[in-house]
Amino acid sequence: DRMALAPQLIDAAVERYLREFDRYEKLSKCIAETCRTLLEKLDIRCSVQWRAKDSNRLRRKLEKYLASGEHAAEFTDLESVFRVLKDLAGTRITTYVDTDRVRVVTLVQERFSGFGANSTIVPDVKDQPFGFYRATHCRVRLKDEEAVGQFQNLKGLAAYRQVRTIS
Repeated sequence: DRMALAPQLIDAAVERYLREFDRYEKLSKCIAETCRTLLEKLDIRCSVQWRAKDSNRLRRKLEKYLASGEHAAEFTDLESVFRVLKDLAGTRITTYVDTDRVRVVTLVQERFSGFGANSTIVPDVKDQPFGFYRATHCRVRLKDEEAVGQFQNLKGLAAYRQVRTIS
C-alpha cells in the first residue's frame, strides 16, 4: 500500500508514534542510563539527557517535509516514515572537554550496535569550523543479546545519539 507523504500519512504516522511512544521513551532512558553508569565508572565528567520526541514536534517536522518536498522520494508508506526519521528516541551526552567527546564516541561504538556494515556505529561529525557547535551524531541500538526479556520490544529500534562539547 504505497502512498506519498500527505496529510493522511502524517496523521497515520503520528497515531502510530503515539501508540509506540513508550518504546521510544524506554529505549532513550535505557541507553542514557547505560551511558551514565559507564561514564561514571570511567570518571568522565559530562551530562546525560534523554527524551522521546514530542508528538506535536513530530507532526510539525512531517508537515515541514511535506511543504518543502524534503525526503519526498523516501516517504513511500507508513513504514518509511519510521525509517527516515532518525530522532524519535534521543540521548545527548555533553562533555566538558573535547578530548572526552572522542573517548565517549569510542565507548558508545564499543557498547552498542549500529546500522553500518556488521552492525557498526557510523559517527557523523557535525563540527562547525567557525561556530561553537562541536558534536558527533550517531544512530545506535541495543545489541541483539540485550534486546531480550523486558527489552525485547526494543530489538532493532534506533536511537539518535548526540555527543557534544560545551567548551
